[in-house]
Amino acid sequence: MEANEALAEKKYLTRKNKVSFAFAGFGQNLIIGYVNAYILFFYTDILIIGEAAAAAIMIAARIWDALNDPMMGTIVDRTHTRFGKMRPYLLFVSAPLALATCLLFLTPNFSLGGRIAYASVTYILWGMVYTVCDVPFWGLASVMTPNPKERLSFISNSRLLHAIGGALPMAVLPIFSAVFNGGSKAYTFAGLFVAIVGGALFILSFTGSNERCVSKEKSPTLRECFKFLKINKPMQKLVLANLLGFMRSLPIVAGMYIATYVIVSVKLPIVNVAIEGSLLNTVMVASWGVSGFIGMLLTPKICKLLDYRKIYFISAALGATVSLLLFFIGPNFYAVVLCLLFLGIPYGLVTNINYAESFWC
Repeated sequence: MEANEALAEKKYLTRKNKVSFAFAGFGQNLIIGYVNAYILFFYTDILIIGEAAAAAIMIAARIWDALNDPMMGTIVDRTHTRFGKMRPYLLFVSAPLALATCLLFLTPNFSLGGRIAYASVTYILWGMVYTVCDVPFWGLASVMTPNPKERLSFISNSRLLHAIGGALPMAVLPIFSAVFNGGSKAYTFAGLFVAIVGGALFILSFTGSNERCVSKEKSPTLRECFKFLKINKPMQKLVLANLLGFMRSLPIVAGMYIATYVIVSVKLPIVNVAIEGSLLNTVMVASWGVSGFIGMLLTPKICKLLDYRKIYFISAALGATVSLLLFFIGPNFYAVVLCLLFLGIPYGLVTNINYAESFWC
């Protein structure tokens, strides 16, 4: 008993561990933030492969991801090297991730069929490479410290910087659009920028980490994992919540379309300057990101007042209510921004508590 209490109080993580994990996640989220925000618009309006083809590619990629993630988890769990289970993948995946991201935003001079094939191959390939980086990266926290309180605090604090990395692409594209007067070059060079910076930062997940917890138990097979999922109702609820939770990121995915085709242009008062396109999208999504950041900051205080289950359900109800309002307010820029501000707070809360211990217990 005393040994367990001592384990719960002992601190394992060094400053290097914390800083490296935070900035590696910043780099990772810089990449996925750019891809999530602009890839669909890039396919339909820059690469011009059509809405149906773009949607089909996205659906096929999501189905493959659902199978790919547990496969990668099983592979990682069965890995045994002098670097540990997670860290070998983090060492070698940074360059492929950067390269795969660059390939996404190229505009080859192919026929329509060739462009669709190119988009399909590069997007699914990018998703597979991202899985190789994402699964061991988030598994890393569990092996860096056996102290659950230290681990939860460590992840929560790191995610604040991760959130900034995910929102930063909204400011990156307008800069490149101004330099290249919009068009395909802006997307390509902005993609190159986030790929290089994000990939370079992600390597810190290897250089700054230590795997301190080594499990001596036999690793379950993929089939055993699915059997366990069938009988574990709390885990089933968590998996279902995360499958449905993809809709929380719709403000990012849909932002460029709303800015370009629904609101189009807004003249700011006082300064009398009109904003449109990617800059208008930046302003809208920034409101969502800033309030999400506030939600993350408020998480520790709210957790003292409510348990994880209540926070999750209240956040989901608030998010659903505000999302429904967006269907009725029309192309009113200020009303949209206000709704996005209210959407961001529950998103920030859920992001922090999503994998907390005893969430569904």
